[in-house]
Amino acid sequence: MNQLTNSQSQEIFSTQEKDLSRECKMEIEEIQDRVTEFETRRSNIKKYQISEELILIHLMEEVGELSSQIINKKARPDKYDKENMKEEVCDIILISLHLAKVLDINLSEELINKLDILDKRLDNTTPPQ
Repeated sequence: MNQLTNSQSQEIFSTQEKDLSRECKMEIEEIQDRVTEFETRRSNIKKYQISEELILIHLMEEVGELSSQIINKKARPDKYDKENMKEEVCDIILISLHLAKVLDINLSEELINKLDILDKRLDNTTPPQ
């Protein structure tokens, strides 16, 4: 039976990771384009100019709405709406994607970089005694 050497295994993993990265990039960019197209149409219909500040305000509004649902879950169960909470999480993600596009941030690369940074930080963390 043939077994892979450690370097062969790492090479396969690296290739798979690159393929996954390309696949994710395509999906993220497609979603960003779709959100940007929607936001452009909406701004044209409602006659306002898209700006970083306006997107940020919209993001904060959606975070507030999500916060209300999370608090309602325990504090006011009669007001809690799980479907609305799902929508608010999606709104936050979509608006964040749009903001990244407007700020010209390559999210595919930056997300992978950030995850690498977080992994390194965790690896360097000493567990509590």
